[in-house]
Amino acid sequence: MVFVTAEIGTNWMGDFDLLEYLVKSCKKIGINAIKLQALSPELLARHDELYWYSRASVNAENIEHIDKICKKHHMEWYCTPTYPEAVDFLEPYVNIYKIRTLDIDNKNLCDMIFNTGKKVIISSPKPLKYDDKRIINLYCIPRYPTQFQEHNFNLMRKFDGFSNHCLNPFAMLKAVMLGAKYIEFHLTPTKDMFILDNHVSYTPEEATELMRWVKLWELSHKEYIEELRQ
Repeated sequence: MVFVTAEIGTNWMGDFDLLEYLVKSCKKIGINAIKLQALSPELLARHDELYWYSRASVNAENIEHIDKICKKHHMEWYCTPTYPEAVDFLEPYVNIYKIRTLDIDNKNLCDMIFNTGKKVIISSPKPLKYDDKRIINLYCIPRYPTQFQEHNFNLMRKFDGFSNHCLNPFAMLKAVMLGAKYIEFHLTPTKDMFILDNHVSYTPEEATELMRWVKLWELSHKEYIEELRQ
């Protein structure tokens, strides 16, 4: 089965009620995990005009509340740390780490993450060579948004999964059709407000339809998918 992650990122705006709504929505429609972000001071400073931005970044003060909400609804969560020190407060709470494309060459951060011994998901536009089964490599074009025709789906067989920034949901379905074991997409509570990732995000209603397509494909092509993954 495909492991599906909804990247909430900072789209919960530091509002715990909104986070709980999104977690409940994800659980209801069969999403396997949500992903948040622990942003560095440098990244936070880029959007100091957004009063909620720092509150929506995972930190030592809000992590326990975040974890409590996810455990309440039996939803796994993991995080993208963007600075090495974040790994220290994340470590007791997460079983998976995410490394974004822009941080692949950040040796200090990557070493901190790899040294935890936990599963690591890495997004990249080209397949990475790691002799480590804990590492999951997702095909990702780090452009917001990415046009469907910009993807080279011939590369999918060299990746474990797909990280989506495309507004055409068929990009994700095609990745599944080509054997992706992991899918990641951005989730937003609504398209009616300004949130940084809104222009590449799907609403819970859109995510419901996407999950229906994925599950139908899996059920009707189970043997084909297993053959692709061998």
